[in-house]
Amino acid sequence: MTDVYRVLCKSHDQYGNDNPEWHRLRKTGVTATDAATLLSGGSWLDLWARKTGKTEREFEPNERMQWGHWMEPVTLKAYASEWYAGREVRPSGELIQSIDYPWVLATLDAMTLHPDHGWIPLDAKNTDKYLEDTWSEGPPKKYEWQIRHQAIACGDVGASSIACTLGGNRLMWADAITTRPTVDQILRVTEEFWWHVTNDVPPDKPDHTKEGRDALNQLYEPDPAKTIALKDEFVTLDEEYSVLKTQLAEAKDDIRPIENRIKEIENAIRLAMGNNGHARINDATWKLTTVPGSSFTVDRKPYGRLTRKAPR
Repeated sequence: MTDVYRVLCKSHDQYGNDNPEWHRLRKTGVTATDAATLLSGGSWLDLWARKTGKTEREFEPNERMQWGHWMEPVTLKAYASEWYAGREVRPSGELIQSIDYPWVLATLDAMTLHPDHGWIPLDAKNTDKYLEDTWSEGPPKKYEWQIRHQAIACGDVGASSIACTLGGNRLMWADAITTRPTVDQILRVTEEFWWHVTNDVPPDKPDHTKEGRDALNQLYEPDPAKTIALKDEFVTLDEEYSVLKTQLAEAKDDIRPIENRIKEIENAIRLAMGNNGHARINDATWKLTTVPGSSFTVDRKPYGRLTRKAPR
């Protein structure tokens, strides 16, 4: 334990095999990967459902992940060389928990000695060559959120760093200098999310992601005999939904924003409906039914279908 964080466990062994305890402990707080999800438009509901144990996402180690573990020492060695950062590196692999912000967790690939900020966290990535363009203006935003979160876990250190091997023959690296507004934003968002977890309250942040829709399908099974009258605040969503559906039918180009907003509204209404099979919003009726999975898939999982019937 240091003055600013405590070590919970190691993430994997010397052969790159994941530690089962690491997977369990990651559910006890908000990790750097979780922070990137929350701050980059990912599904709050899906993450909340998994953190609370209401849903499970099967974890199957795959070839890509294994290569990530195997490449980590190579990436760290390259970062430390004169070709790149030329800094001292201490491999870690520890899952840590902030003492000041107990919900903040981070897995440290390594620590590196920054010339101005001392020892800072260093994240090691391994990705494909074709993603090189995503680094044209620095690390992709999701990576930046991750390393900034790691800096908070390490005690609000002055910077964090990242090294990413692309295609096995090129390394990109960058520092992220810690700023108070960014720290405050990360803490505000992650603490808000963790409140929902500790109080077992689903976050009222519907989204258009597949993960969010899958979480809703697992969380709620509609009862055709139940109907709920939704609050007045859903009147605006219901009206907007009707307009958007009309616009979608007429649209020729660039319909993705409309589709995403429709999914957000559907998920907002479905979240409010819970286990109820029907809902009323003014004169409109919403119906939630269970539909069997497609016959051409190996795993035929049923899913929920939400439909709206407007008065004639």
